[in-house]
Amino acid sequence: MYDNSLQAIDEPLDPTEKILAANAATFYAIAIKLASGEDVENLPESMRESYNSELSKIMAESDGSSAFMGTDYFAYSLFKPRGNYTRTEESRRYFKAMMWLQTASFNLQQTLYLAYQFELSSSEIKDKYFSVLDPVTFLMGEPDNVSIAEIADIIDTELGINTVADICNQQKVTQAQNIIVQKFAEHSKINSYKGVEINFMP
Repeated sequence: MYDNSLQAIDEPLDPTEKILAANAATFYAIAIKLASGEDVENLPESMRESYNSELSKIMAESDGSSAFMGTDYFAYSLFKPRGNYTRTEESRRYFKAMMWLQTASFNLQQTLYLAYQFELSSSEIKDKYFSVLDPVTFLMGEPDNVSIAEIADIIDTELGINTVADICNQQKVTQAQNIIVQKFAEHSKINSYKGVEINFMP
């Protein structure tokens, strides 16, 4: 998904599309760094500050604002490993990476872009995603929030999003928001300013 985002940045897109792709690349780059301990290659220089800032706040484990996610408050304290996840460096990295995928959230336009990307991704990527999601859901029960995969599943059929240009159309984004709130309001037990909390991994 990181590579797909980088490729999208290089395509001849309008400025809004480039920003959406760059933000997506940064989102995935942070997850990669948290999971592996290694910096990614080729991160756009324009996103370096956001990348470093988020990682610094995650490692500090102290609640605060996030310019990258566009929020005055984000619970970075959730990234403090606990229980079995404190035993090894690998398990601590896993904990932080999963916490990022499960709690980071964005405005609906960026969220739709992530979902659109996911819908267009390979079957291999989707299989890997569900190989994590399905066992966790089996063990922990139904999630409290909505997943990117659930949005991707309806992005063209119900939301009417067929191109990145549609995601850049504010009228279409507003229509999509109304549909999402209607469809998932009861399913989502975590409410955000949008009425429904959407995360990459629920």
